[in-house]
Amino acid sequence: MRTAPAPIIENEEDLATALARLSEIFDAERGTPEGDEFEVLATMIESYERKSFPLSAPNPVAAIRFAMEQRGYTYADLVKAVGSSSRASDIMNGRRALTLRVIRRLQEAFKIPLSCLISDTPPPSLPKQRPGRKPALAVGETSTSTYGRRKKTQAP
Repeated sequence: MRTAPAPIIENEEDLATALARLSEIFDAERGTPEGDEFEVLATMIESYERKSFPLSAPNPVAAIRFAMEQRGYTYADLVKAVGSSSRASDIMNGRRALTLRVIRRLQEAFKIPLSCLISDTPPPSLPKQRPGRKPALAVGETSTSTYGRRKKTQAP
């Protein structure tokens, strides 16, 4: 028995042809020539689509919105998860990045995968630190004030 060579999908026209053939043999039994052809076509289509249409991880805010919409959560549920209305508003409007604590709370409350909530880049509208401005000190660190006196930060 001779089988047809595996098709190479290089463009949209090849993809359309492969998809048409795949739909023709969709109900083929495994282990038959048509079943084998189905497996090869499905693999080739998947490979072409991954290469041509890569999917990036969603923006964390988009993931939260999607989960809320799909699962019927309300803004009040979000406020409970993140701790306050102003924090929820800042997060959803891109003014505040997600902290590790908020990420864990959202994952637990909304069942959003951690990989969707963790992002390498900050939201586009987060304010950048002004040049020449020093970062805040941690509790217990000392700094020199404008007048040369040393001051120690205290817990709020």
